[in-house]
Amino acid sequence: MSDDKTTPHLPPDEIQRVWRTVTVAGAVGIIYYAFCILEVPKTRFLLELGATPFHFGLIASLASLAIGFQLLSGIWAQRLSRRKPAFITLFIASRLLFFAVLAAPMLFSDVHWRLAFIIGVFFIHDALFHMAAPLWLSWTADILPPESVNSMWARRQGVVTAVYIVAMVVAAVVMGWFERRDQIILGFVLLATAGIAAGVADLIIHASVPDPPRDPKPGPGLLKTLAEPLKDRQYRPFLLFMVYWHFTMMLGAPFFTPYLVDSLKLSSFTAQMVIAMSPLGVVLSSTVWGLVCDTFGNRPVLQIVLWGKVFTILSFVFAPPVAAVCVPFLGLSLLLDGVFNAGLLLAMNGIMFHSTPRENRTMYIASVNFIAVGVAGGLAPLLSGTLIDRIGDWNWPLGVYRLNAYHVVFIVSVVSRLGAIWFAARVPSRKHVPMRTALAHLIQTGLIPVLWNLRRLRKSPSETARLAAARRLGALRTPLAINGLIEALKDGSRDVRQAAANALGRIGQGDAVAPLAKALGDPDAGIHSAIAVALGRIGGFDSLKALLANLRGMDRRSLLGAIRSLERIGDEAALLPLICLLEETSDEGIRHRIAQALDHISKANAPQEIQAIFGSERRHGLRV
Repeated sequence: MSDDKTTPHLPPDEIQRVWRTVTVAGAVGIIYYAFCILEVPKTRFLLELGATPFHFGLIASLASLAIGFQLLSGIWAQRLSRRKPAFITLFIASRLLFFAVLAAPMLFSDVHWRLAFIIGVFFIHDALFHMAAPLWLSWTADILPPESVNSMWARRQGVVTAVYIVAMVVAAVVMGWFERRDQIILGFVLLATAGIAAGVADLIIHASVPDPPRDPKPGPGLLKTLAEPLKDRQYRPFLLFMVYWHFTMMLGAPFFTPYLVDSLKLSSFTAQMVIAMSPLGVVLSSTVWGLVCDTFGNRPVLQIVLWGKVFTILSFVFAPPVAAVCVPFLGLSLLLDGVFNAGLLLAMNGIMFHSTPRENRTMYIASVNFIAVGVAGGLAPLLSGTLIDRIGDWNWPLGVYRLNAYHVVFIVSVVSRLGAIWFAARVPSRKHVPMRTALAHLIQTGLIPVLWNLRRLRKSPSETARLAAARRLGALRTPLAINGLIEALKDGSRDVRQAAANALGRIGQGDAVAPLAKALGDPDAGIHSAIAVALGRIGGFDSLKALLANLRGMDRRSLLGAIRSLERIGDEAALLPLICLLEETSDEGIRHRIAQALDHISKANAPQEIQAIFGSERRHGLRV
């Protein structure tokens, strides 16, 4: 249902420049979240102020509920021709508002009023954020070409997450230093101030990103907006998956950090280092998942990573309460969880971008986020936080383990996550590749050689290195190399272009037919013979159509390659065009090759007989 063909994409070089700017802005902006919003520093600050699991659950629930403001943003966005000014204004306001959180310890002496004020500020902060988020997603989605959206998002995700890890380490060192001096509140105030400065710098960088104009169109009302994705039969399975997944995920996820600090009694530095393993997994795997999503589609990736996400949370249940054991154990588990998170985020974003109509994309994103993340994801942590508070200090000794309220919540989340796999199997996908097929390719393929040669093919200034990379990728015969080889069809070196065409033929996937056909029709490509052979190796109706459309106008070598490919495909639709070509040409070598192809396809006459028939027709002036 997506109509990405109407998207006003920028020229390729400009897209790369703009996306680098967006990536740099995101890398600076993530410092704000590492210092102010996410993980241990904020958790340690709130615990110091007297927060309980109920407060953490309430904060998570209100943060999810604030997603409802994306609906207002979506309705508003329909009336905007430019989204950038509104996005920047809202984000600056939300980040400057965080100063109110830092002022709370000085404004209130009563614990309850202080926490109530902070929770209220968090809600307003999140509301402003969610007013801006759909504008940004819609804006950036209009910049990216659909065929490479996953790979480009993966590159950005990898860079941003790498900076996030560094920022987490800095935050851990700073908070650890102040924690040892019993100055946690002062440490967080200084750290968060630096984070706010980075957050404002992010928006200054964003100001240079172009905003593709749109025709303002008044959108539907609020109720109609909520109902539209539900009525969309193609989109509805994804919406149901998102609702179920966010409920089950949010049963346990908001309590991972409080569990480390409050239950396992890890220091701020140690807890932050353990949690940093998750984004490290994102950095290490984003490029791979981007390739996998672009190659096999988003649905099989979603299914694969959900199996992983079911089991990684079990580490929080089975981690023994001994720091020397639980710290490396949880660190390794969170590293794997980060690997799965990278694939999950890319797959969900890919489905969301590809399955929504461009003219109403903002509203679809806002609706699904409100229903799934806001309502379902908001209810879950409130239930879990209340349950943990009600259970209180209860624990059940079991050998070296002592199961407590946190473990109960984590076990419930594990069991319920299994159902998400069933929902994921029904979401829409641009490609219909079974999960087992994608998983088999991942297991059998040497990912490191593929990634290394793709990088050389795209980045190396040496023609020799690019040529060797293209040939090696052809030898590996992995579908993961297809997009990189397609890009290489436009390489400045003819030898590299030819090697890329040969490699695409050896891989033999239908995804390469359209770009090969386009290159076959380009008189300046200079590799028509290699392309013709590659199309024959791939086969199929689209390859047949491309070869027949370009039979005339080819040089002799390319024509011979095209005839061999038509023979290899063996479709009877090629008979009449080949007969016409046989009658028109006087080149005996080509005529003999056509006759062989006709014999192979029709199984009717020997090559010599066919040539004799048409030779006789030419002598008598007959034409077919």
